[in-house]
Amino acid sequence: MSKLFRGPLTGRHVLIMLVTFFGVVFAANGAFVYFARASWTGVETEDAYRIGLQYNHTLAEAEAQKALGWKIAAFELTKDEEHEVLMVRLVDASGASLRGLAVAATVRRPTTDRLDRQVTLSEGEDGLYRAMLNLPEPGQWEVEVVATRGPDRFRAVHRIIAS
Repeated sequence: MSKLFRGPLTGRHVLIMLVTFFGVVFAANGAFVYFARASWTGVETEDAYRIGLQYNHTLAEAEAQKALGWKIAAFELTKDEEHEVLMVRLVDASGASLRGLAVAATVRRPTTDRLDRQVTLSEGEDGLYRAMLNLPEPGQWEVEVVATRGPDRFRAVHRIIAS
């Protein structure tokens, strides 16, 4: 069995081992901090204070949406040869399909804002609203659907998995 050092273990050897060990730890931590800061800032809302002050307005919008009775009856992501197709069916309180809405969707990754997409869904004859998506990566996406007709506004958020 060979020895790591020739001769006795001295204070200089211990110092070199400690400096090397902590140098590797600091270098690894520095790399982790660099990649964490470069990938996502962690800021989800630019002006959280002002948005917080408007919380009563947000609650009033939620109550108005609840009073409408609109809901999403079908929400589906399918794939054709080249694109993902987002399909949404909106119904009123009686279950009848809603027609003549302006429907838009924001598609975003939960962990970054660099890949956000905004699409407009067009109404089909079957009452489904559709949009072609070009998602750059597979994985989990968050879809925020906003439907409006005159002063009425409906908002819903769904998570999808793209392959």
